Amino acid sequence: MNQDELKIAVVTSGRADWGLLHPLVSELSGRGVKLLIIATYAHLFPEMGDTISELVDDGFPPTMSVPARRPRQEAVADAVTGFSMAFRYLRPDVAVVLGDRFEILGVATAAVLERTPLAHIAGGTVSEGAFDDAFRNAISQMATIHLPETDKARRRLITAGADPRLTSTAGALGVYNALNTPLIPLKEFESSLDFELGDKYLLGTFHPATLSKLEPIPQMKIWIAGLEKALDRHPDLKLLLTFPNTDNEPTSLLNLLFTLAASRRGRVKVVPSLGRVRYLTAAKHAAVVGGNSSSGIVEVPSLGVPVVDVGIRQQGRERAKSIIHTDLDAESIADGISLALTPEMREEASRAVNPYFKADTPSLMADFLISEAEKLKKSR
Repeated sequence: MNQDELKIAVVTSGRADWGLLHPLVSELSGRGVKLLIIATYAHLFPEMGDTISELVDDGFPPTMSVPARRPRQEAVADAVTGFSMAFRYLRPDVAVVLGDRFEILGVATAAVLERTPLAHIAGGTVSEGAFDDAFRNAISQMATIHLPETDKARRRLITAGADPRLTSTAGALGVYNALNTPLIPLKEFESSLDFELGDKYLLGTFHPATLSKLEPIPQMKIWIAGLEKALDRHPDLKLLLTFPNTDNEPTSLLNLLFTLAASRRGRVKVVPSLGRVRYLTAAKHAAVVGGNSSSGIVEVPSLGVPVVDVGIRQQGRERAKSIIHTDLDAESIADGISLALTPEMREEASRAVNPYFKADTPSLMADFLISEAEKLKKSR
């Protein structure tokens, strides 16, 4: 290996961040740098959909895997220990992380302890209903290079002490994916699910909010009750639901989802993970996207599809006018879905301006990341 070759480690901990990181990794792979892909946490849980196979299928098998156990406290501790050893062994010139996950906080801590420069994507964002807000801010404080999604986020980072020269607005990778990923024809997608969706379905993902006064199971029960009301109101509506994340022990939550599917055979399909291409295909063809995933806030508006954002999890995020917010209340959720299904809301979604859009985000990120990482490498 060329000793002068820039080594960039990209850390991915699950289906959500890999789907976003993939276009940046693809861009970097053609830039003459040594890419080190490190997989951890949910990627290594077979029960969550064996998502590490997505890296292999995408042509980027992990250079290294770092196990991190549940619950959250052990995941953070394992990430600190495991990534300290990984960075010591691989000696990257910069490590790239995305977002606000607790296991990524452990990765960032390891980078600081091993004096590995950290580049943070999507810092400066606000999501007041989850631990993620505190984790995101902590990761930003430990990072040297910042790639926020919006100008508002950039200003927040600089106000909090980020060096303006090392902070560049690049837009959201999810929006780039939404606008540039070749999608699957609906019939082919339905065949992959072994489920007929038709032309009126809701794509839903609900993660119990970690700062809610309610425990995860009651939160999930309210979400499901709202979905059931919507099914009763709209006899031609179907649901495609993905698993919640691993912030909480998922078994009881999954049992609730599968019970719903069993009680509404032919109208509800539950899947562990759709992957990047199938998720965007599902969102594009959906009549409405619902729940509280950040994907509904960030990328779905660029697909021209109405979104129902439920509860407090994404509170504080910048958002397009095509997003309907509802309380975590069954009647409110059903009302929001009914509103999203109206022609007027579909028209609103078709012309929505997405604050997370910026042209050619992966190229902008790669340019800035490589330029600043090379400067840091020379100064070390």
